[in-house]
Amino acid sequence: MKRSLVLIFLAVLLAACSTPGTVTSAPPPDTPTPTRPVDVPASQEPAPPEPEVTPSSEVPPTPIPPEEPAQAEEIRFQSWELVTALAWSTDGELLAAAAGNQIYVIEPDTLEPLAQLPVGALSPSLSFHPQDRLLAAAARDGRVRIWNLSSPEKAGEPDVTLDAHKKGANVVAFSHAGDQLATGGNDAVVRIWDLQTRERLAEIIGGTFSVPDLVYQPDGNILGIINGALLRWREPVSGRMLGAYQSPTGEDVPFYSAALSPDGSTLAMGDHQNRIWIWDLTVGLGDKPEKTPQPQIWQIPAKTTGSAALVWDLAFSPSGELLASSSGDGKVRLWDARQGELLEEISAHSLAATSLAFRPDGAVLASGGLDGAVRLWQIDPEGR
Repeated sequence: MKRSLVLIFLAVLLAACSTPGTVTSAPPPDTPTPTRPVDVPASQEPAPPEPEVTPSSEVPPTPIPPEEPAQAEEIRFQSWELVTALAWSTDGELLAAAAGNQIYVIEPDTLEPLAQLPVGALSPSLSFHPQDRLLAAAARDGRVRIWNLSSPEKAGEPDVTLDAHKKGANVVAFSHAGDQLATGGNDAVVRIWDLQTRERLAEIIGGTFSVPDLVYQPDGNILGIINGALLRWREPVSGRMLGAYQSPTGEDVPFYSAALSPDGSTLAMGDHQNRIWIWDLTVGLGDKPEKTPQPQIWQIPAKTTGSAALVWDLAFSPSGELLASSSGDGKVRLWDARQGELLEEISAHSLAATSLAFRPDGAVLASGGLDGAVRLWQIDPEGR
């Protein structure tokens, strides 16, 4: 399954909430009032759960700890405003949430919505610039939009709009130096953009599948691109192949989500069968797919009636000690990133948990879901 199929499912959900005879979502609500929590009553019935997928018996489930972190705050949108992406500004003073066909910019201490940015399509990926308050969003209409949020209350139409992909843009990521922007789409292409000139620096054929996710190495000289059951390492501008990671022989389960630890030493990828794959990058990139270093495989427990088959999102804590995962069963899980131990299992959302973002200090984890909610969780940054 590719990200395009998942987002088609989301589009069906949106269409179900529209007026008869249309395929557009219901009109967006007014900006939510900054109460605790912000609560806009849902007017639609939630979508039925996905079919249950039984996890592989090769790796036994890890016991689930009984306690959950304390939920700090919550903001609810209309039922058709599916939350598909989250991002914190580098200073931790802004939280961006893609909900339905727009993006909300939220002041996290008060939950005050500072801006409501028009998109007109689902945005499956958000990224803040590492130094400035530039927010980039990839959208299902194929465009990538960039806003300058130095004064969020004045933000409206995007400052930059790129016609990035013909079949929908799935992912957007700034390089760590902030001089490049990488985008991936359903056209199986990754494009690299110069932020100063807004010109396209490179076009990299991702493969035969859509590009659901990508990750920059900390030095910005290596880009990891998911293509089906494979991740290829490339030089961003030249496109030269540097290596590849793939699932072991006989496996052909597509990867969907990816995250890189802050120091660049650990790669995590989530697949469509309830698993997280962990690679130690210090042993090399694997100059050929058949020489791929062997990964660890963490099996996510599936003990609910809903599907837990898709690992929607992954995020390392700023310290690199924790890895958070969000799944189709609405759960958010916290893992010891070094040992692979499941530390916490959070009943975060009534429908699929789609998105995660650690606040830059690591003390708060934001989660978003198809239930139209964003929730903030108090987290021990060191995972103790």
